[in-house]
Amino acid sequence: MTTLVNTDLREQILAHADSAGLPGSSHHKISTFRAEALEKFAAKGFPGRKDEEYKYANIRPLLKGEFDFSTGAASLSEADINALLPSLEDAIRIVLVNGMFNKELSKLQSVSGLSIESLASYAEAGKLPGSIGTYADAEDPFVALNNALWTDGVVLSLSRNCIVEKPVYCIHIATSDAARMNQQRFIINMEDGASATIIEHYETVRLSATSFTNNVTEIVMKSEAILHHYILQNECENGVIVTSTNTCLDGKATYHINTVTVNGSFVRNNLNIVLNHPFAEAHLYGLYAANGNSLVDNHTLVDHRVRDCQSNELYKGVIDDQATGVFNGKIFVRQDAQKTNAFQSNKNILLSDDASMNTKPQLEIYADDVKCSHGSSTGQIDQEALFYLRSRGIGPDSAKRLMIQAFADDVINNIKQEDFRKFVSSLVTKKLG
Repeated sequence: MTTLVNTDLREQILAHADSAGLPGSSHHKISTFRAEALEKFAAKGFPGRKDEEYKYANIRPLLKGEFDFSTGAASLSEADINALLPSLEDAIRIVLVNGMFNKELSKLQSVSGLSIESLASYAEAGKLPGSIGTYADAEDPFVALNNALWTDGVVLSLSRNCIVEKPVYCIHIATSDAARMNQQRFIINMEDGASATIIEHYETVRLSATSFTNNVTEIVMKSEAILHHYILQNECENGVIVTSTNTCLDGKATYHINTVTVNGSFVRNNLNIVLNHPFAEAHLYGLYAANGNSLVDNHTLVDHRVRDCQSNELYKGVIDDQATGVFNGKIFVRQDAQKTNAFQSNKNILLSDDASMNTKPQLEIYADDVKCSHGSSTGQIDQEALFYLRSRGIGPDSAKRLMIQAFADDVINNIKQEDFRKFVSSLVTKKLG
């Protein structure tokens, strides 16, 4: 265990990095990659209220005191893992515990054209995936921190025309009795015509202190690749999650992503998508249910760089108690991106007078032959619709639950994997009930 007492977390990180012995650090290319990133993080530190991109998401109060940077494996059993998962018996399972790939708890299967490797093993051999650091914004302090300190993760590669019929289920587990920091990386490379369903699931097991999970995902999709990407965040009240998902699409590639946040004290999701060749498509869905004093912040950027691409975006939030929701969605249409179709919508329900929502949909358009729209609405439950249900003999509580569930189902129903959709629906129903 590496801990320092009564020092700022930034200083703890810089001190830890000097003697971390991180994977691949003995290789010049990797050590240089880490050192440059650490220098950027040292200059920036953690963002605060004065940082425009994080003005509503102040993480600093959550990161005080001593933190554990060790990579020691936690003692978890097969039963612990199974208790967290839906009934996906045929799924390819990847388990990361406190940021470390756990081969014993994973269930890897041989699929022609599919390769799954530990990022740490990859790095120890002196290799770095070609896409690492290419699309994630290295100026973002959390990306810079991950670039410097990632301990492990997964490199998932699909060869040309590889069709993975079974879902790939990656579960990220945080468990500890001391405040700890997990830095992990997920690399997905899909060659021409490849297709897969990939699920990321964030959970906690026997977590009795603050857990800060900082995950960076980089996805490269070549021509006509298809990816259904689902993210479920269901951590406990001590769970702090920051994710940065960065996807680049070539021509005729289609990317579906659905992010559902059920629990977590502080959740920040950065989603950056680049449409890099004509006829690429991106479909973004998000649902967040926040209560207590939690905060859920979704920042999305869809960059239309070329002509004849389309994107659709729908994010919905249900905010209760003293919780805070944030949505900042930007569609960027460059000058050469003619014939762009881009649509964005953010809708929110506030269930208490103390709940708050900060929403900022944006369009930045430099092309003249486009179809683009964006909109946002935040309010309480529609009283007329509630009255209609009650006039049909439905009690007030049941009517309210039905309306909220229908509101959430617009997002949940875009999960195509049936078993996982039912699992997510049951978690959301339990939370909203």
